[in-house]
Amino acid sequence: MPKKKLDKSATTKPTRKEDTEPCDTPSPPKNTTAAAQQLEGQSPTGSTQAKRRSPRLSKLSESDDSPTDPPPPAPSSPKTNVSEKPTQNELIPTASNDNILANQKGGDYDLGHEEFDPDNIPRYFGSFYLWEPYPEDDVTEKFDMIDYDAEQWMHAYGIGTLDECDKVLSDAQKQRLINGLEGHCPQVDWDLLVKRLPPQSQVKLPVTICKAIIAKDVMQSVIQDPFFYLKDNGDEVKGKHGPVYSPSRSEIHKLWQWCKQVEPTTKNSRWNSRNWRLMTIRFLNAATPTTTDDFLLGKHIKQLREEATMRFASRLVDESNPIQLLIRKLSDDERTRSLERLHEIYLDAADLSVSMWACEMDYEFGSIETLGSFTEGCRHMKKQGYTRIDEDLDHDLRVRERAPAIMILPAVTRYWAPEGKDEKALLSPAHVLLCKDSGSE
Repeated sequence: MPKKKLDKSATTKPTRKEDTEPCDTPSPPKNTTAAAQQLEGQSPTGSTQAKRRSPRLSKLSESDDSPTDPPPPAPSSPKTNVSEKPTQNELIPTASNDNILANQKGGDYDLGHEEFDPDNIPRYFGSFYLWEPYPEDDVTEKFDMIDYDAEQWMHAYGIGTLDECDKVLSDAQKQRLINGLEGHCPQVDWDLLVKRLPPQSQVKLPVTICKAIIAKDVMQSVIQDPFFYLKDNGDEVKGKHGPVYSPSRSEIHKLWQWCKQVEPTTKNSRWNSRNWRLMTIRFLNAATPTTTDDFLLGKHIKQLREEATMRFASRLVDESNPIQLLIRKLSDDERTRSLERLHEIYLDAADLSVSMWACEMDYEFGSIETLGSFTEGCRHMKKQGYTRIDEDLDHDLRVRERAPAIMILPAVTRYWAPEGKDEKALLSPAHVLLCKDSGSE
């Protein structure tokens, strides 16, 4: 693939934490990979796989069904206490040392199985093709990439500036865009929103709105729903050992909620909803010789994930979606390519969703109402890169408390209970466009 041509006005590609905004997330716990290894029965001090990065995530491509109800929200955990420091403890499920040794010696599984393609498996399968969820710093970077890829897509196919927007959009169309930001923008009037933004942020408003609408759908449709790919009524699958039926999405969400209600509060209890969810997701998405004896079922679930993500991407390019008001007139080839690039964003998010929920953690996704005011050095918000131009023009903006005008991505907090008490940590900050003040209109 030819390398993607970056628009000079776009934000730079997310890099490691030392190159990001001063309000980036805190450094992730160093023992995260060890936790993932112990989850699979490996020694935390043993050899680990080199840092993995999705080929779709690394790839920079060149510039050029009808909407469904939003998924049910992930059940919130009512039992949340905070411990000072996470420790490695008895995580389940745990593969035995004998199994690990068998894997190292080759075992009795068939790596040459015709349905198994070792070059085309998700990167959350690590050493010996066992489950190895992404380390926390990789998860943070993948959230950054949702923001970055959405912006690159907008620069390739969208209206670039507020002046262009004013020339082609009516007041009613502008209001449709504001309505599309429901839950991500406290302003309900276009003119009031523009008035509250500093100059450069006004110029970039169409780009920010586009990113926010894309990211909002990616989060709600894929990241926050670990069973997004299951069909509403389930379906029959022809497996290696005969036909079986996959559960419906609504049924499995009801069962998950049931588990949340009945789980005991006993310290270090292995009888809890997180382990049920972990095992369910791993059984559904098993796709390697060490995780499944029926590649046909894993292949079917992979196909369901691809179909679901293509359906979500297609909603955004439908003329009924408000985001299309910000897209310039495209040729047939450009329209096809724009859909493919959107699909790549959803596919990467699908891998992230499976990896996040296939481990013994819960997640909380914040709202713009709970963010408060932004100040330099804050850790739970990350401002858009082009706000630096506004700050160069007005140095007071750097020291002034400022309210978030638009939330592109919510803050993500993870909860983990290595010793029976939830340890809480910020996994990814909220990505926000800032007002020029902290007041309200």
